[in-house]
Amino acid sequence: MNPFAKTKEIFSATFAQDLEPIVELLAEHGIDGKIEADGSDYDPKFAFNRTADAVKLMVDEEEYQEALAILKENGIFSALDQEAGLREMLGDLDNDELLEIVADARRQPEDQVAMARKLLAERGTPATEAEVESKTDEIVQAEAKPKEIPTVNRIGLMLLFFVIPLMGIAGAAVMLTFTGTDARGNKYPLYSETDRVLFAIVGALNLAFWLGFGLFNGILTWNLF
Repeated sequence: MNPFAKTKEIFSATFAQDLEPIVELLAEHGIDGKIEADGSDYDPKFAFNRTADAVKLMVDEEEYQEALAILKENGIFSALDQEAGLREMLGDLDNDELLEIVADARRQPEDQVAMARKLLAERGTPATEAEVESKTDEIVQAEAKPKEIPTVNRIGLMLLFFVIPLMGIAGAAVMLTFTGTDARGNKYPLYSETDRVLFAIVGALNLAFWLGFGLFNGILTWNLF
């Protein structure tokens, strides 16, 4: 599998060994499959709360259609099976949860977004453009709220950064540059304006101290030699 190529999920299972026969089948046709999982058997949360689609089989995006045809030809699944699986996965969600999937389409799998729309239409409450826009705004407002560092932690970090100047410079850079991405794809700062201003000052002071200390050592060394 090309490590630089985009991959796409083609099958999922509860355990990796369930996917091995499919990996071997695809390999016989010259298609490399990669098994991915978010956790491991040594992670208790993953081991005891394993979902039915916890382990995923990924293939190169360019080989997806060919791999899909191979699986269908060998009776692994059909288009109907895929739709039934999505219907079972999303069928227990209420209308608001389905609308949230549609509104967050940028970050959700296309097939799940399409099924969410289909389920809403079947329930007699199709997702209108106005409803989707409203729900997207709601998601953005809920997520795009910069984190406010508690006062005690803020003081502790500032003291630590003054003790270790290089860490202070790095910490300030993190506070100022780290951003999140909302449901519309827009960037927003992860940390509050208060924290960014405070740690920018701390970072600037640390940088000045570090440069001043380095300059002082340089002058002292030059005078000695």
